[in-house]
Amino acid sequence: MGRRFFISGGSWYGNDSIWRMIYDLNRVVLFARPDGGALAETPQRRYLAIVDGMTAGEGNGPLQPLPVETGIVALSDDPFLVDLALCRLMGYDYRSIPQLSHHREFDAGSWGAFDPEEAVVDFDGKDYHGIESLPVIHPFLPPVGWRGHIEQRVAARAAEESRARARR
Repeated sequence: MGRRFFISGGSWYGNDSIWRMIYDLNRVVLFARPDGGALAETPQRRYLAIVDGMTAGEGNGPLQPLPVETGIVALSDDPFLVDLALCRLMGYDYRSIPQLSHHREFDAGSWGAFDPEEAVVDFDGKDYHGIESLPVIHPFLPPVGWRGHIEQRVAARAAEESRARARR
């Protein structure tokens, strides 16, 4: 019999609805009119994501994370870009996280309208061209419902297995 685990709530790799909720909330942030009413056709405000990751958390977050001292503060005017960059720095594969892998489906102006392999990220004063060129600063332990599904090594192993099947 295989291993079984119970996840309470929506925090697991197969949840295909949370990313849509996140996109809806971001659409409201960007397109809600200051005076209320229906969402506007054009962005109504500017946006700056500020992430205080000086002490980040891994494992069972956000309620019981294990502290990881990273010394990172991240800024971006695109919430998708900052999340993709931090995802890579944590050792996760963004293609395995629906909130990030569907970024082009956001379809709301400039947010998410970039190729992750052409994005330029300034990290510690050095420009990195493409999300995959960023270093992994610490391979973070994912929450229980995501373990074995989002780590870079898992993605690399799956790609190798796929290539091996194709050669057969």
